[in-house]
Formats: sequence, C-alpha cells, structure tokens
Amino acid sequence: MELVQAIKHKQYKQMKALYLEAFPANERKPFWLMKRKQKQKETNMWCIMDGQAFIGLAITMEAGDLVVLDYFAICKELRGKGYGTKALKLLKDMYQDRKLILEIEDVEAEGPDQEMRVKRKSFYLANGLKEMGVKVTLYGVDMELLGVNCTVTFAEYKNVYTTLYGSAPDKYVVSRDA
Repeated sequence: MELVQAIKHKQYKQMKALYLEAFPANERKPFWLMKRKQKQKETNMWCIMDGQAFIGLAITMEAGDLVVLDYFAICKELRGKGYGTKALKLLKDMYQDRKLILEIEDVEAEGPDQEMRVKRKSFYLANGLKEMGVKVTLYGVDMELLGVNCTVTFAEYKNVYTTLYGSAPDKYVVSRDA
C-alpha cells in the first residue's frame, strides 16, 4: 500500500466520488478549493492505493510544523478490512517529524450518527492517536482534536486555517473551551 499524490484527472475523479459519499455536505470544503490549495502547496491530496486499486483518500492541510488530517476515508466496500489502519500508519510515518492532528465529530454531541462517531473515535484511539482536550466548533459542527504524539493549543490549530484561508475562518473556527 502507498500514498500517491493526486495529479491526474482519474485520481481526482475517484477522490471526489468518495469524498461526496463519505462526508456530509455541512463538513465538506469545495473540492475545487482543495485542488487549488494543493497547487499552492498548502494542501496535499493523497490517493491511498493498493497496487493499481484506489482504496481511499487522505487530504492534509499544512502550516509550519502542524499537519491537519482534514479528510480521511476508505472506500465503503473496503471498510473494516484493515486498510484504514495501514493507511493511517503510512500517514503517521510520512509526518513523523511534524505534529499530526485530526478533527472528529464530538462523540458527546447529540445526533443520529452517534454510534458511528463513537466507532470512528475508537478506531483512531486504537491506532495511536490521543485526545488533546481541545474542542472546537468548525463551521457549525462540534468537533474535538486528536493527535499523534503531540499537543496543540487552539491558537496553533486555528493558525492553520488563517494561514491557508486568511481571516475568513475567524467566525467559523471557534474554541468551545472558552
């Protein structure tokens, strides 16, 4: 298995289809914007490949020594077969010299998908990520941050958004700890 940076139309097409299937509309950035940010070297769009087979996607945002795993998904028919664990290890190895964090929906927030949120968090904790004690509201969605062998303050986390998107996210990336 390997991570391959998306550069071809076919790769983007596969990624976009999975992106639209795996993430609710209120949690998705415009796909064209992430492609633009990749061209500006502020975002990386990774195809998770097993030989020639597209397995999933990983999209990271980067600012300084901080990397946010913004989106991570395995193709629906391949979930539960160990691909997520292997892909996450590849990402952890790739960014071993940097702070790697991700946002997950807060498991304490009420909603119809609470069981899935708990399962998702358990997956990440079982794969070596740790709770960071930072809770945010990100574009109206309650999230918490998990990290790999690091701690990050809300200010450091928010800096990724302001570095990449200017002041626009100021009212949409809010600490819930204050």
